[in-house]
Amino acid sequence: MTFKSMKTNLWIWERPAAIQSIFTAAKSASYPLAVAQGKAYAKYLYGFFTKGMVRWICDLDELRENGKVVIPDFLGEKGEGKINKWNELSNNLLEYVQKLNLIDFSELTDDELLKLYNEFDDIYLEWWAFTQVAELISYGGEDLLKKKLSPEEFKKHFGLLVTPTKKSYLNKEEEEIFEIVKLAKAEEEKGVKGIDSNNIQIKLKQHANKYYWLHNNYGETKKLDITYFKNIVKEQLDADVDKIKKDNELRLEKVKQDKEELIKNLSFDKTLQEVTWLLDEFCFLQDQRKSIDMKCNWILDNFCREVARRKKIEFDLLSFAVPDQIRDLLSGKIGTTDGLNDLINNLELQKEHTVIIFNEENPEYELYRGEQAVEKEKEILGGNANPESQTEIEGMCASVGRYTGKVKILLGSKEADKFNEGDVLVTTMTSPDFVTVMKKAGAIITDEGGITSHAAVVSRELGIPCIIGTKIATRSLKDGDIVEVKAIHGLVHVLERA
Repeated sequence: MTFKSMKTNLWIWERPAAIQSIFTAAKSASYPLAVAQGKAYAKYLYGFFTKGMVRWICDLDELRENGKVVIPDFLGEKGEGKINKWNELSNNLLEYVQKLNLIDFSELTDDELLKLYNEFDDIYLEWWAFTQVAELISYGGEDLLKKKLSPEEFKKHFGLLVTPTKKSYLNKEEEEIFEIVKLAKAEEEKGVKGIDSNNIQIKLKQHANKYYWLHNNYGETKKLDITYFKNIVKEQLDADVDKIKKDNELRLEKVKQDKEELIKNLSFDKTLQEVTWLLDEFCFLQDQRKSIDMKCNWILDNFCREVARRKKIEFDLLSFAVPDQIRDLLSGKIGTTDGLNDLINNLELQKEHTVIIFNEENPEYELYRGEQAVEKEKEILGGNANPESQTEIEGMCASVGRYTGKVKILLGSKEADKFNEGDVLVTTMTSPDFVTVMKKAGAIITDEGGITSHAAVVSRELGIPCIIGTKIATRSLKDGDIVEVKAIHGLVHVLERA
């Protein structure tokens, strides 16, 4: 299958990523998902890796139709069983992650390390194969709502219908920080060291052990320490944290009440009501999934670092290996100098340009590297060029509001230092490491993302206008462009080019 033009209706997921950190997650969306849920994202899933960035692409119409097929399995009592299975698999994976975090990989033999790597990958793949259904439900549910509502109703009400009514893990982490803030204030009032007291240090250590993974993503991982969270607490010492917490609780309660009233006014039948609340539940589940996966990113990088150390390969290079190549290194299949040199040459090509293709009917995959990958990408995408400059860009409203400001394009959180308060954040899609920037943004525009995407959920929590799924924002807009974001209409107007 090939796409003759990027104007074809495509699902595109684009982010900084290394191959070894995202391979299993992507693989699971094809054959394993079809086995677990009866449908994959689409018949084919394509991954295009170029110099630290990846684009995963599939047919969006197939994704929506497949979503509508699986949604009935998640309604009523049958759906309760599915959610219980989701939670069971999540708990199993978290238990294994906790076990691995206590092991010093450097003390293991190659065989022992390979055994752990395979066990983890099996559990990780089973979990992903089940939980990838979130995207099917998100896009299928969106299509069901769109068919029920008129275009005007959809633009007006869609944002509220898909706004989550449960606290995200970021809300919960923030509330736990607030408790430390209150304790530090209380200790200061008693004349003790406050934030530097032993009691606060213990609390900060516990918090860091619980949330060390907050800034992890598919491109890099880093372990947040006590110092990081101590600075967060310092920033909140003058804030009325009880009021902030209460305001968020009132916001969620109001969203729930407004949503219930809207569903009633729109005369949704029983099935559509269930679908709407299913989407609400999957906002929470997808958020939970993201928090678990960021812990797994840390584990995958730890495996990769240890193998890189043993085999004297640069970590940044080995991170572009597929799991089979890591297994070959640990099993001794690649044992000669020539074999190692061949692998390093292949990894250098994979880092430069790789195409990976998954098929819903086949557990195997196709991999092309270097010039072969360049040619295969042209064959699949048809050599499409970047979009011409446009004065209007259309997407989907994720959070209502209207804002005019200056564009700043960020393809990764590493570029955050160039972002100023009030800028319009334009990116492919956001992840938890973007939250600091998102809090400074006047509005948010993404190329990709559905109603349960990170950008959609967080923008609603922050009350920031947000438009998702524009497909072309990062390629059409430039740093310094002045744009007007009319989120309720899903429109971005370019007022002035930089």
